Formats: sequence, C-alpha cells, structure tokens
Amino acid sequence: MDDLRRGWVVIDRHRNLFDLDGDVTRSAMHLGLQVEDGWLGLIDRMCDQLEAVAPGGFKVLSVKSKYATLRVAYRGGDDAVEVEVERTKTEALRTCSRCGAVGQQSTVDGELVVWCSGCRGVRGPDR
Repeated sequence: MDDLRRGWVVIDRHRNLFDLDGDVTRSAMHLGLQVEDGWLGLIDRMCDQLEAVAPGGFKVLSVKSKYATLRVAYRGGDDAVEVEVERTKTEALRTCSRCGAVGQQSTVDGELVVWCSGCRGVRGPDR
C-alpha cells in the first residue's frame, strides 16, 4: 500500500476531524495527508488526542511535510488543540518520515529531511 492510501486509512479513522467537503481554496484535505509513511502513526495519535479535546466546529484543513517539518493547518481550535498539534510537530522533528524510527534533520542531495541512519543509507523513494 502506498503512502497516499495509508494516509486515507488514517483520515477514515478520524473522518469527523477533517474538512473533507470544504472549499478547495480553503482546505487541502482533498489531497489527503501529504506526508510519508513514517509520520502517519504520529498523525493518528494526534487525531486520537484531538478527538478528546477539540471543541465543536474544529476541522483540520491540511497536513503536510515541508522543509522537513510537519505542518498542520486547522480552524476552530483552542489552547488544548494547539498544545497537541505543537507536541506532534516537535515529535516529528525527531521521527524518521520514512519509517517512523528515531531520526534527525539532515540534508540529503540538497533536500531537508528527517530520516534515521538506515533510511539515509537507502535514498530512493521506495527506500
């Protein structure tokens, strides 16, 4: 199963959190979770926590990786949501985006990545 399909499995588990029917000029969720497999577990755990603390009207608008950081855009959040999102973003900085092992930010072929030593040794898109 490719990254995109796995991401939709996470979205399906937490469908009520994501703005899937919103205007595509305001929500990018029609694109799915735009991250590699290694961060899907982090996002799934974040969603578990958000389901417990998010206020009514809360929606995730996009989840993506950019410059080796996890980006999460949402509307209708509060302090509890902010704490959980920031915790997850911080955890992503030390989690391999490919496999989920302990990783670190580095530059590979001019691109910023968060990879473990094993994934740095195997550079292709399919590891």
